[in-house]
Amino acid sequence: MSIFTKAFNRLGGYDSLAERFPGGPEPQGTQAAIHVPWAEIRAAQSALLYWRNAARLTCGDPAAGTITVWQPVWDAAGPLWQAARAAGPPPPASTDAPAT
Repeated sequence: MSIFTKAFNRLGGYDSLAERFPGGPEPQGTQAAIHVPWAEIRAAQSALLYWRNAARLTCGDPAAGTITVWQPVWDAAGPLWQAARAAGPPPPASTDAPAT
């Protein structure tokens, strides 16, 4: 990963998202993967990304950061987000240790 990418990730908030929403082991030479559950997307606002219509998604409460996606991608994915919001929060993960 280049110095530019590392700086961009830190300043742009990607590192905060990757810490809060880990997506698995970091591939060699690239940035960490993230996995933001639908229920963790708190807001979607209109935005521009490289002069094209996009949606800026706020992730987490409190917000860990934002992700910006092209509008056609959000148009396809938005109904999944709406369904997750309507379903409510998932049950908390069990903290009980498995019996051995």
